[in-house]
Amino acid sequence: MAHSDDNVLTYGLRGAIGRLVVFRKKGDKTIVSKRPRFKPGYVPTTDQLAIRDKFSDASRYAKAAIQDPATKAGYEAVSRSGQSAYNVAFQDAYNAPELSLLRLENYNGQPLDTILVKAVDNFKVVSVEFLISNPDGSLLERGLATIELNGSDWKYSCKLLNANLTGSVVKVVATDLPGNSVELSQTI
Repeated sequence: MAHSDDNVLTYGLRGAIGRLVVFRKKGDKTIVSKRPRFKPGYVPTTDQLAIRDKFSDASRYAKAAIQDPATKAGYEAVSRSGQSAYNVAFQDAYNAPELSLLRLENYNGQPLDTILVKAVDNFKVVSVEFLISNPDGSLLERGLATIELNGSDWKYSCKLLNANLTGSVVKVVATDLPGNSVELSQTI
């Protein structure tokens, strides 16, 4: 793929020329590439169809997100050079948040014990929920965590006594602005 910066001959050029090349604009650059080819009668796999659906959902979200001035401004604030608010919103919708480092060392089953988890997203994690279940699978407690000053750690302060600590399950659910969620669980 060729890039053309401030070329007098290709400046502002967009579209296809014959069946050979396609000119596209991205920011202040003109991008020249081969024309895409589609095979007639091609049947996509179920994985490919799932990716297409995910892509379409992300595109719909990004179009709706940039219609809201406040949301668009938030996405524009984190965009890089040559990247639009639509691009950032699309990436946010396409990629779910990531959870890691569930730290249970300060949890002894007592009220006010704390549990930490790292939750990150390419834009913003809006909520992290903790669910603590008894060894028999019944829900003991659930609640929302608060974000720490570093911007990636989330802390949950337990509210109830957990008398059956061994075998209990701590489950964490992180959700980002488009509604993507991811879960992480650990048995004590």
